[in-house]
Parts: sequence; C-alpha cells; structure tokens
Amino acid sequence: MEKRRAQLFRVYARQYKYLTEKLAIHGTVSTGYQNSTSKNKSSVDYLDGTGSGQATETQAKSFMVGFSPGFTFFASKKVGLNLTLGALTYSHSQSEERSVNASSPIEPYKSNTVELDFSSMNLNLGLSYYMGRN
Repeated sequence: MEKRRAQLFRVYARQYKYLTEKLAIHGTVSTGYQNSTSKNKSSVDYLDGTGSGQATETQAKSFMVGFSPGFTFFASKKVGLNLTLGALTYSHSQSEERSVNASSPIEPYKSNTVELDFSSMNLNLGLSYYMGRN
C-alpha cells in the first residue's frame, strides 16, 4: 500500500517573434518546484511463517528550469495553435528514504540532470486563448 502527497508549482514566460501577421516563432522559459512525501507499507510472509513486513517513508524535493522553442499560428486575434518542438531542461532532485523502524538509517539521494530532447516523442500541440490581445 502506498500513500503519496505532493505539492507542485510551475510558472512560464513566452516571447513571440512574428514571421507574418498570423505566424510567430516563440521561446518558452519555465521553472518549477515540487515537494512530495510518500509512505509505503508492504507485508511479507515467508513460507516458514516469519516476516513482519516493511514500512518506508520518502521525502523528495525537486527543482527544474527549461527552454522550449515552437511555433504559434493565430487563427484569430484571441486563439492560437501552438506547436512546441522539444526542450532543453535542467533538474535537481534530492530525496531521503528511511525505514519507519528507528534502527534503519536514512538513505539520501541527489541527482542533477541536463536533458536536450528534440525528438518526435517531445512534440506538443496546444491551443491558447489570449485574453489581453487586441
């Protein structure tokens, strides 16, 4: 059985460069932070009848920043079709896992990742509504 709780916060900013009146290229810069806690409890019974199961708790924090290029076609003044072509991202994560039993030590984990992905697997299509655009 697993119980998980997470808080996630993300923001982004986008800059447009118009190629024509209806077509623009854009660059999107985004950043985010996540804080999560998960509790995992498993029960293990061995053939000889022993085993009491194991309970662990993991606390994790991560931060990311990224850049994504793309195109926007403005179907009207207020509606745009977006095509994003990949991303360059950096993320930093750290977590600590510990057993609920006091005798088990904490196991820290840290990672730093830089990812450049312009494959077709990272192709996103979106629809945007622009409230303040005239």
